[in-house]
Amino acid sequence: MMTKGIGLQWEWCMPHLTKAAIKTAFGSASQRKASKNLPATDLVSRIASTTFAVRSNASMGSLFSELCEMVNAGATTQLIDHKEHKFMGFAKVFRRLLEKWDQLEDWFQERIDKAIRERKSAPEPFPIADYKMNLLQLYGLLNPIMALNIKSQKEDTNQVDVLLSVFRLRKTILDETQPVKDKMRAPTDPPLFFFYQVRDLTRLVNSTRALLAKSFHKTFFIRYTDHARIRESSFIPEVQMLLHPSLKNQDVNLAKIVRL
Repeated sequence: MMTKGIGLQWEWCMPHLTKAAIKTAFGSASQRKASKNLPATDLVSRIASTTFAVRSNASMGSLFSELCEMVNAGATTQLIDHKEHKFMGFAKVFRRLLEKWDQLEDWFQERIDKAIRERKSAPEPFPIADYKMNLLQLYGLLNPIMALNIKSQKEDTNQVDVLLSVFRLRKTILDETQPVKDKMRAPTDPPLFFFYQVRDLTRLVNSTRALLAKSFHKTFFIRYTDHARIRESSFIPEVQMLLHPSLKNQDVNLAKIVRL
């Protein structure tokens, strides 16, 4: 309607584009068999099981909150629910799980020990116990996308800054030849450990990253490579970028983005 009815050169906002890319990369589908990334779909299911187990188990009382308070008084004591329609908040879910990892391990082990003491069937162990490295590396992919979404929704944002951030994604997390930055590391940690080299990325992370890159190209970067999309797209933000100090020399920056 926006393009044909009113005749506008309509462009979707950046959060809608990133949401579509993340949903595809993480295998979100109405049926499991329709997923394009089954390992990621299974991981999302395990994350949901983890959160549900901790938040709904009345028999364990306030143990999880107490474990969190023991580590840091006044710290957050709840996990974040993942909702299918809110994929833009996925990075927050990952970060909270990683921040509370030790407490989660203790909580699930105590639940098993409690069942043994009471001579009951042992409950399910920690569902994502073997997925910590996957979560760390996936968070390295999601965190910059979350930062882009925040920037694109600020009242003082402008199209040039947002567009530059998208291009930065193309040169970093969406470039499968580049390492992934560890976004859970403290600034005081040795610089050597700030990145996961490509050879060290897990199979799940590699496949998810490839789908992210493909989805971002389909939803955004195709405007620079497909002749039909080039004719339909508005390039006002790109023209505005020519006024940006860091992009005066187009052969150094913009040309590289298009060639990637």
